[in-house]
Amino acid sequence: MAIGHRWIQAVAALSILVLSGCQFARRVRISDIEQWGLRDQLVAIEGKVTLRLSLLGAGVFVVNDGTGSIAVVIAGGAPPVGRFLRVYGDVQNV
Repeated sequence: MAIGHRWIQAVAALSILVLSGCQFARRVRISDIEQWGLRDQLVAIEGKVTLRLSLLGAGVFVVNDGTGSIAVVIAGGAPPVGRFLRVYGDVQNV
């Protein structure tokens, strides 16, 4: 699968570090994260897993909600491609 330069820039700029079971996150669209400057804030996104990787014992996967895509980093394995899910976490620079 070829990944475009623009997509790589977006993933390099933002990722979400997942917190399990967090219920106080603000639900946002992925496109809102950069537009509103939501770095270092707790957010919730929903979308479909479009890519998954394993990287040094961490799961890395990409979620697309129809407005944009974002990389998500978790401890352990990543969910399968095609799964629809909700992710809670802090937005961090990579």
